[in-house]
Amino acid sequence: MKKALLLFGLLFFTIITIGQVEPNAIYQLKNPAHLSYLNTAGNNPGNDVIHTKEVSNGRAEWEFIDNGDGYYKIKNKHSGLYIANKGSKRGNAPLGLQAGVGAGGLWSISGNASTKFLLKNKLSGYYLSSGGRRNANAVMLQGPEGQYSYWDLIKVGGGIMDNTEKAETKVASAQTFNWQETVVPGKLFGKWKISSRVSSRNDVSINGQYVIDGAMTKKIVRTYYYDGVYKIITTYNNYFTSYFVKERIGGYKDGGIYINSPVRQAFRSEQEAYNLNEPERYDMGYK
Repeated sequence: MKKALLLFGLLFFTIITIGQVEPNAIYQLKNPAHLSYLNTAGNNPGNDVIHTKEVSNGRAEWEFIDNGDGYYKIKNKHSGLYIANKGSKRGNAPLGLQAGVGAGGLWSISGNASTKFLLKNKLSGYYLSSGGRRNANAVMLQGPEGQYSYWDLIKVGGGIMDNTEKAETKVASAQTFNWQETVVPGKLFGKWKISSRVSSRNDVSINGQYVIDGAMTKKIVRTYYYDGVYKIITTYNNYFTSYFVKERIGGYKDGGIYINSPVRQAFRSEQEAYNLNEPERYDMGYK
């Protein structure tokens, strides 16, 4: 019964797995950090590539054109134009539409431990990203790998996910724990002294891209939220760790955060870090 319901839910949209971009297929690109879709501000060369919450204007559908060298051109179905960085190698350079593209309009596709994908520009080496810009119609840019540069590739027009067994397992796990994907909120940003740690060298700093735990700078891969708790999955030296963080109002040192100390909890896969349950005990962090 559960499998039947899963297949029904995927009847019109398929999230592709690595290496299965289909020729002549149309995709929507969904940013899980903002629950928004890759879109355009118009149909002419030079118009910005943006993200929106809705997909009804017909400009949020894309085709991957194989360039024959491991790279793809990303073609907008509505305008027939391509996503490009306008020849810039600079980080945070805005993305727009172009009619003819060189290396600045070629993108490689790679995945991580889940169904999320990275689109890396051949010219700059940066990734297609929102850069953390949450507002509607914000211009997309090329930026470093992080939680804002992951995308779901959703096939339009029907079909069933090729790896349905793996997909069913992941969906069931997410439903069991009720974690909803989000971004790290600004209220958790800052340098935090941890009450159980004597040395200031073991402070923890949090921003939109990294958790800096003592001497280790860990890149944020993905963030989830449930019932007041943020699960921040990080990676460092190809290992994954989960930080559980929640706001602490009042009390010791007039508020701050609660945070776990993920000692001996480094995993080879993101999925293993995701599967961790909330800890029974937290450390207290204060500024």
